[in-house]
Amino acid sequence: MRSVLTLGISGVVVASAIWGWSAWHADSQQGPSGPQVPVVDRVQALLGVGLEYVLTPERCADLGGPPGDEFDVEPNQAVVVGNANGLLEITTSKDGFQAERLADRPPESFSLDGQGSILSVSGQYFGQLENGAFSKTVPLPYDGMRLMGSSLPGVAYLIGGNGAGPHRVYAYFADGTLQIEAEVPEPVVAVADNPSAVYFATRHALLRVTGTDIVPVFRIPEDLGDITSLAVASDDKALYFATDRETFVLSGLSAVALLKDLGGILRMRNNRLYVWSPARQILLSVSGMEDILATERSAQ
Repeated sequence: MRSVLTLGISGVVVASAIWGWSAWHADSQQGPSGPQVPVVDRVQALLGVGLEYVLTPERCADLGGPPGDEFDVEPNQAVVVGNANGLLEITTSKDGFQAERLADRPPESFSLDGQGSILSVSGQYFGQLENGAFSKTVPLPYDGMRLMGSSLPGVAYLIGGNGAGPHRVYAYFADGTLQIEAEVPEPVVAVADNPSAVYFATRHALLRVTGTDIVPVFRIPEDLGDITSLAVASDDKALYFATDRETFVLSGLSAVALLKDLGGILRMRNNRLYVWSPARQILLSVSGMEDILATERSAQ
């Protein structure tokens, strides 16, 4: 088990400059179900990536209202969101999209583990979805804690703390263990992992948790805005992070904007990056990043 780890965020420095805006293209008018998906608001993406629309403003209206800030992705690529109609499972096909209600109302916070189990926070308890309801299994140390998903089976992360600090990242394991992964002076906004490492973000810094330390990875300039989310590739060769307005990819010591005008909440599943913008009511599936990053690395 990891011990309590601390880090003064002021010691993090900018690792590299953000690349300039280059090689942009507007996405196709056709989404995952062909011309039946109206593209109300085009998204500008780095040349070479593939974009598929999972949700659009029109689809959100069909669901009975826009989802909240949280979402996650099942191993079969179905998307789980919550809105006024409950916790919903969204599947897309060439014929359109379907929504199945998993629970009558979403919990205070939810995420999925690597096997697709839907985990929850309800009334300061950790639990999971069981027979259409959320259990209350483990009492939590703070009110208002938020869940962060994991790529690993039987693992979940929770973030929270007192207003004045400290702010903590907890890991919950299937055997019932709740342990502190990291403790920092600034609020933690997101956590992501792969088999190699655990990463977390504060408003302006990305950090990597090791067995004995917390290692600064990248600090973004404040004029880019606050970090809202992050995701990590399964092979540990790329980190993705977002602000409200943009989505970036960090590979090596350089960061470049992947989506120039769409940010929000990120999730990684089966080498696809999912980006949900609550403000624009657009959920995209982004693919093809590995080839672009491999080409860039070989050119350096």
